[in-house]
Amino acid sequence: MNHAELVADILRKHCAVRVGITPQSRLREDLGLDSVGILTLMVELENALQIRLEENPERPPETEEELVAFLQAL
Repeated sequence: MNHAELVADILRKHCAVRVGITPQSRLREDLGLDSVGILTLMVELENALQIRLEENPERPPETEEELVAFLQAL
């Protein structure tokens, strides 16, 4: 499973996202994630990848595409 598939899978299974997910989907505005949803997404990604995520607090990923690029850069 690639990073984009993993993110989409976690969004559907653990964050209850029921709308279509595209690379341009904004995590908050389009997918409806609140702070708890973002935290759930990050914790599930850490568990799945067995890593510790530390994104830049000044510029956190805002879209699915930015999140996938962040994961690929690790």
